[in-house]
Amino acid sequence: NCERHVKNALEALNGVSEATADHETCRVLIKHDAPLDEEAVKAAVTEAGYEYAGFEAAAQQDETTINVNGMSCGNCEKHVKKALEALDGVTEATADHETCKVVIKHTSPLDEDAVKAAVTEAGYEYAGVDAAGCSVTETTITVNGMSCANCEKHVKNALEALDGVTEATADHETCKVVIKHTSPLDEEAVKKAVTEAGYEYAGSSSCCCC
Repeated sequence: NCERHVKNALEALNGVSEATADHETCRVLIKHDAPLDEEAVKAAVTEAGYEYAGFEAAAQQDETTINVNGMSCGNCEKHVKKALEALDGVTEATADHETCKVVIKHTSPLDEDAVKAAVTEAGYEYAGVDAAGCSVTETTITVNGMSCANCEKHVKNALEALDGVTEATADHETCKVVIKHTSPLDEEAVKKAVTEAGYEYAGSSSCCCC
């Protein structure tokens, strides 16, 4: 309740887009798109019934991108975001189910085991830290038996669960699936994933895309 009172008081100030209060640390993180009027901040806190104790320089933030498989919609993104933002040192997590990536902002070194546990407990697969600037290979495979958008989704999910695969885009009209991956594809694993999804694997070709 105290956090909410302070939050509401500060978010009423001009230029403040968000205020996140933490009663355990006695800190409030204020996001603003205009210079803060410290006197106005002090007055808002005081009028809310609390003691203003000064500005604190924001801690330096690092940014780490991780790969998370299994996200398929906006709700999945929210689950992963919530799980990761509960970790110590994490200030923000932005998930994208289309790329299977999550950008994590943190003020202390990430504990990769804790990240993996948080993602797993949320019901998704942690696929490692995304190496910035790594080359991505694009492989096109032929998959027979797809007849609709749902078929495309089944094949996409099956392939994106494989190690090293960052994205799979299926097209039932051409019977092609474009796979983006950061490590060599295990063709037997690809064939098995497609077969277990209920479709027929019919070969591949690849090229470097970036």
